[in-house]
Formats: sequence, C-alpha cells, structure tokens
Amino acid sequence: MLKRDEKIDQSKNFTCVKDWRSYRSDMSVIDNARLLCREFDSLTFVWDDKRNATTYNDPVLIFVEFLSYNTSRVDMRIIKKVNSLSYIRFDDLMPNTEHAARFWTVTDGIVYRVMDTPVHKTLDKARVPDPVRAIQISGFNNSLNTKNNNSRSIETSLTWERSIDNNCNYKIIYYPKKMEIPKWFYLDVAKSYPVTLTSLTIDNVYTVSIRAYYRKTSPPITSKNIIFVFSTPSCLERFDPISCPPGTPYNLSVDETLDRGEGRYNVKMSWKSRNTGGVGVDYFTVKLDGAKQQVPGTVNNAYFKDVPLSEHYFASVQAFSRTDHSDETVVREPRRIKYIQGSVDHGSFYLWTAAAFAFCCMALTLGQYAYGRWAADDDRKASAVVAAGVGYDMAALQGLDDVDVVLRREDVIVSDVVLGHGNFGEVRKAVLKTDGGELPVAVKWLRDHPTGRESERFIHEILLMQTVGKHVNIVSMIGCCLDVNKRCMLVVEYCPLGDLQTYLRKINIKSWYVNDFNVDRVGLPITVNDKENTMLDTGNTSLATNGGSPPMVFNNCYLYHDEENVFLTIEDLIRFASQVANGMVFLEQNHIVHRDLAARNILLSDYHTIKICDFGLSRDIYEQNHYKKSNCGDPLPIKWMALESLKYRVYTTQSDVWSFGVLLWEIMMLGSIPYPTICLSKIYEVLRRGYRLPRPNLCCYRLYEIMLGCWQSNPANRPKFASIKDAIDGIMENQYS
Repeated sequence: MLKRDEKIDQSKNFTCVKDWRSYRSDMSVIDNARLLCREFDSLTFVWDDKRNATTYNDPVLIFVEFLSYNTSRVDMRIIKKVNSLSYIRFDDLMPNTEHAARFWTVTDGIVYRVMDTPVHKTLDKARVPDPVRAIQISGFNNSLNTKNNNSRSIETSLTWERSIDNNCNYKIIYYPKKMEIPKWFYLDVAKSYPVTLTSLTIDNVYTVSIRAYYRKTSPPITSKNIIFVFSTPSCLERFDPISCPPGTPYNLSVDETLDRGEGRYNVKMSWKSRNTGGVGVDYFTVKLDGAKQQVPGTVNNAYFKDVPLSEHYFASVQAFSRTDHSDETVVREPRRIKYIQGSVDHGSFYLWTAAAFAFCCMALTLGQYAYGRWAADDDRKASAVVAAGVGYDMAALQGLDDVDVVLRREDVIVSDVVLGHGNFGEVRKAVLKTDGGELPVAVKWLRDHPTGRESERFIHEILLMQTVGKHVNIVSMIGCCLDVNKRCMLVVEYCPLGDLQTYLRKINIKSWYVNDFNVDRVGLPITVNDKENTMLDTGNTSLATNGGSPPMVFNNCYLYHDEENVFLTIEDLIRFASQVANGMVFLEQNHIVHRDLAARNILLSDYHTIKICDFGLSRDIYEQNHYKKSNCGDPLPIKWMALESLKYRVYTTQSDVWSFGVLLWEIMMLGSIPYPTICLSKIYEVLRRGYRLPRPNLCCYRLYEIMLGCWQSNPANRPKFASIKDAIDGIMENQYS
C-alpha cells in the first residue's frame, strides 16, 4: 500500500489498468478540486470527498498528476497517491513558477480522468505576504476535557479571509485584557482550520493577532500584524448562576477615629456590592492590617474596635458564596485622625502643649549634632550584631497576614548560578520544593556584613513585597527563610529571560519592509519650554535643539535576538511599554513609589511577560555611570530622576512617571544609555533649561508625545499611569487594526 504523498511511476503502477476513460459524474468520488494555499516553494490542493455521503461497493483510489508549466522544466511531471486526507501538497518548487494539478480516480482497474485545476503560480520569495482580512469568531462553547470539573473556561472558533497571496502558514497570538499568560501557535491551514481558541476566561476582553509568514526563510518573512478584539460572555450568560462567583465589592472607604487607648483606633469600613440585596453572597471577609472578620452578605460595612494602625495600612473586602468568591478589593490608606472620643481635659492640653514646645526648641538646637552621631552609631551597632553571628531578626517578619511567607530552609535549594550581584548583595537561581514538584525561583540575600541601613532596607523590602500582593507585571514574593548562617533569604519569582536592558542590547536590527508603522512627518520640538534655537553647553558637548522635525525613518524593523532565535517587532517593543505601565498602575493604586524605574530593573519572564522588580527601595546594582551617592549614602539614578527629585530629593508617583518616560526611550533605543555625553553633575541644569531626549528612530511621533508628556517640568501636568497605558494601547490598536 502506498503512503500519502508517495511518488509512483506510471509504467509500474498502471499495468493492471484495464481501461482509462474520461470524466463520468456518476463515477466521481471527488468534486471541486482547487488550490487551497501556496508558498514560494509549494502549492497545496484540496477537494470535496463525496465518499463521506455516498457508499461505494468498490474501493476507489485517488491520484493527482502534477504538471509544471515552467519553461525551464517542461518535462516535470509528478504523480502522487492520496489515501485519507483530502489535501495534497507539492513541495520543493521554484518561486514564480506555474503549475496545475490533474485528478484521476481508479475503480475496479479502470482509470477515470476527473478534472484539471487552473494553472497556479508559486509566490515570489522576496515578496512580503499581504495581511489577512475579515477576522471573526463564531459563538462560544464550554471547554471540554478540563481537569477541573468546576472550570468555567470557554472556547470559540476563529476564522479569517485570506489575502490574494493565499498563504498556508500563520502565527496566531491571543491574550486577555485582564493580564494572563499569552498563548500562541503556528498554523498550517491545510491541517487545522478553522482555529479553536481554548481556555478563554469569562467576562474578559481578548486581543488576537494574526500574521502570515513563510516557513522556510530565516529570519521569517511575515505580513503586517492584524489585530482583532472580542469580548467573552459573563458567567451568568454561560453557566448556572449558583456556580458563578459573586460580584467584586467596590467603593471601599475607611474612616478611623482615635480611641481612648494610646495608638489604638476604631475603624469603620464601608463598601458597595454588585449583588443587589446580598443575593448570591453568603458573607464578606473584611481585613484591616492584621485584623480580620466576617460579616453577612446582606451587610455592607464592618467595624474594628481598639486596633493599632500603621502609618500606611491596608484594608480589603472580598465576597464569598457557597461555591466561589470574588476578587479582593484592596486599598492602602494613610493613617488620619478625625476626632478623639470622649471629653478633653483643657488644663492637660495646655500643659502638654507647653512641654511639646520646649522639647521642639531643644531638638532644634541639638538636632544637627545628634543626627551625625546617630547615623554613624546605627551602622556600627548593626554591623556588630551581624559580625557576632546573630543574623537577621526573623521576628520582624511575624504578624504578617500570610504566615506562609516563612519557608522551610530545606525546601530551598540554592544553586551556584549567579543571576546578579551588586554593592549590597547577590541573587542566585534556586529550586523550591513544593507539593506539586520543584519550582525554579530566584533567591536574594545581602553581603556577609551589611550595614544597619542595608539590613533595615532589606527587611523593609520583604515586608513591602509581602503586603503588596501579586500582579502579572510585578516580580512577586514567594517567601523567605534563613540559611545555615542565619542569613535572611528573599525568595521571588524566577524570570528566565533576564533584565530588559540586557535583553534589548542583544537584539540585531534587520530591515524588512517599508514604513509599516505609518510614521507621519509632523515634527515636534525636542524642547518643552518653547525656546527655539537654544544651545545648551554641557561642558562636554553642545546640544542643539532647534525645534525642527526629528530625523525620519522609513523602514520598519524586525528585531532579531540571535541567541534565542526570537523575532521582535516594533509592536512587541510597545507591548513591553504597555506592560510596564500596567504594573505601575498597580503600584500607584497601592500608593507605592518605585524611585528607580529603568530598563535594568525590569525583568522578562516566559512569553515576554514584563515583571517590575526592585520596587521595595532596595538597590542591589550600583553602576558607576548611572548612580550617584546621596548625602545619606544611597545611590541615586540621576539620569532617570525627575527635576523635583534632583533638586529636592522628592519622590512621588509623578516622579515615577518621569522615569517611565526615560524607560520608554530606553526601550525604543534598544537599551541605550540616556544622555550619553552629559556628565551626571550637569544633568539637572541641562533639563532645567528645557533639553529633552530626542525621538528614537524606531519611535512614532504619537509615542514620542507620551515621552514628552512624562517629562513636563510641573509634576501636576504629567499624565497618570492609567492614562499612559490607555494611550500606548491606543497606538497599538490604531496601527495594527
């Protein structure tokens, strides 16, 4: 028996044929033979097999004769036998050559010539494929064969209209707006079409991108990326309401009053529920720092009496039903005192006021002398404790909401692979033993004899990472433990692709096709103070900012990562920026200021997922050309700092926005260092006089407008991170939809 696509010799295999006859419709088992798809080196034909609907007593064989109309190979003739699949592909063809297919069937030793296809031409190898059109989905079905019987995942069928090129191979990526791990695959339309998108989550918005590509070019030549966005139905639209989770509480507010006890508070928390009248909610779990309580589902407030509050405390509420729970609504509040319960003794009030005034006067007199003595003594004491072998005080980690933060030392196996090191400590690759197997992680610790300040900041980072929670674009804490030397180790997610700066610097630029990004010619001034033709003397070089158009770039580029065989587009770079903005929205919502947002502090996990790290004010890396020590010894990232931070050492979310603009510039410059010719001591004066980084060649003008917005001198005029993310996503949607 011949296998599919096996070439046969006519003289040997047709000797048993009794007769051959022309087309007979009543004897034909195939119909509508046609070209399915093509590449520069192949043609694929398909037909309708009528044997699916009709029963034949005699076995029927199908042969396809392939004829070449290429003048250089006139005698080319191939015959293939097809057994089961209703398609056949002829490979190893020359580009820009013409071919046709003739279909035969053999029944009871008689050959029937069924039909000939029109002449078709292979594609030009150097031609960029045309993009697909008319992407659509058709309905939703509940996903089958899920491991979890309670799973509420769904699936849908994806189709599109192929271009006139009729390409065979496509790359498809789909990902949700509520960030999860993107999924992608390569598709051959002859083998799998339409496409089923599986494991979709309910009540979500998905983005699908499709590119046609040539499978035998390196790097691959692809079409323009086409974007399609669709929404999945809610749980109530697809499943039994009893099995659906309750709605996430919203409008969470917190009011506290000072109790009679010193440092103790009475706190009222209120929220709104999406489940009217508490229907579908059995109870709410309400948390306030370390305290927790449950209230009935019909109640929308909770009271905590006589509780301590930290200067910035966390409050949360989560709805629970019999079968599921909502997302947790979390707010981080600054402590504020509204009034004191009970009467006030006015005599005591005046007495304490006078005493406080006297104390302040004495503090002002002795403050400067005492500060210098205290800072030096603090570091000496901390160093003496570590040198004595006491190690870190893990008691500082107790009292956290999640007691699982403390891991067993024997479950953390640290390797010799150093992922990073700096002036303060080291990060190594490790393995965490869990019930489900072994999990690759990263372990971070300080050097052997850290100063008191370093130890304090490291513990602060652990506590902050514990309380901030998990987010897809944040390096999440897994836990911490002590090693054999009683040294505290912070265990975090492992990001196998390393930091973004190093990753971008390994990319080579290769031009492929013209102006796919639709860069317009509208110029923008580089300065933001509207002073034209200003010459800024930096001491090392002169920077001309004449307000004219930045240099144009007429090539779109594929960015090729040699070592990992990864191909990136400009859209991929912009998607990196969108993910960073998404992570910063989360930190902003939790009232966390990063202070060192830069490409070196961004990690890349699987599927090019961005992870922001080092947001706990811990600076492990001390690079001579990036940082400058402050008066208190902390390294400062001068080239990424906002004007107000450079002048007053003030750090806010809006100063993080400035840093994000520099990070965005780094991304579009593939990891280049900003202000390469300006020494650190002159950065502030250059920026104060209006100079801004120029537009990168790979950057469109709309994206450069976002950078300039981030670099506004007045912090109040800079955009919020949520607005930045929306603007970046809008650029991707407009350019690729």
